Amino acid sequence: MARRQAICSTIATILLISMPAARSYAQAKGAFVKRPTINVKVMRALKSRFHNGDYREVSQLAYRLLWDDIYQPEVLRYLGASLKEIGKPDAAAAVMHILLRVLNDPTCSDYAQAVAARRWCDGQLKRLDTDVRKQQEQHRAATPTREFTKPDAVDDTWMAEVTADLRGLHGLYAWTLVGGRKDVDKKWIHNRLGQLHRSGAKYLTEVEGRNGVLFAVPLKESDRLSRLTVRKAGPAPYLRIGTRAYGFPFVLDVVVEGKSVSAQTIGTDTWEDLKIPLDEHADQDVEIVLKLVVPEDQKWHEGAYFDYVDFFQN
Repeated sequence: MARRQAICSTIATILLISMPAARSYAQAKGAFVKRPTINVKVMRALKSRFHNGDYREVSQLAYRLLWDDIYQPEVLRYLGASLKEIGKPDAAAAVMHILLRVLNDPTCSDYAQAVAARRWCDGQLKRLDTDVRKQQEQHRAATPTREFTKPDAVDDTWMAEVTADLRGLHGLYAWTLVGGRKDVDKKWIHNRLGQLHRSGAKYLTEVEGRNGVLFAVPLKESDRLSRLTVRKAGPAPYLRIGTRAYGFPFVLDVVVEGKSVSAQTIGTDTWEDLKIPLDEHADQDVEIVLKLVVPEDQKWHEGAYFDYVDFFQN
């Protein structure tokens, strides 16, 4: 036991000193930059722990390695497999969805196991996503008749239609996945709640009186874009959004086919329940982009909560 603890401590130390830096400015602006090579000792340690069946240790160490940089396909692959083995199918599926998106990123184009990783993800998600696919089908079928009554009545099936720009776990304040932040109260919301979601955002069970909430990260457009992309399937004349800023305000800019149809500042003091007419797009199946923008003259920014982003007849 002592020897095993010593090995785990050594692996943790390796991970801490070899965690890659956050994506560079050039990468953030979309330029191709070759990603740094992952420490060989780290991958050997993860592989050894995995094949020894130490799945919980692998998942804990993998989360720490992904803290600043989510674009590490091999680490994501070990993490997804480990979460599945320890009986966390939803968490495993979220990681696999993120892995598929990472594999499509130009900075990961030299990953030698990309084809095998895609095949593995597709095979696993056929089983893990069975219920989600049914919910998605039901949600789309209900669009032509869906009526809004109150925020609490909107269920979480809308989340199956959303993708968020990917961030490292640090940007998502995913402290629960790495043992919590030690210099703040244990009751702090990001020490108590939060798990990775299939969308790429962070999921929280309850925030300020709202149940089932996604957390995303607004950014200055001079740095890089931060977006939620929502798929509209079926006729619906209105987009409704329940949102609230965390820490500092941000601007929510709703864009349809390249044109801004609504832009307003979202504050931190209360939930905003927005109703946005879709006009000529009401009968179209379109992708709608929610840009989460920090004003250039605003010094600080933190996060954005979304209680619902869905389409309604009223």
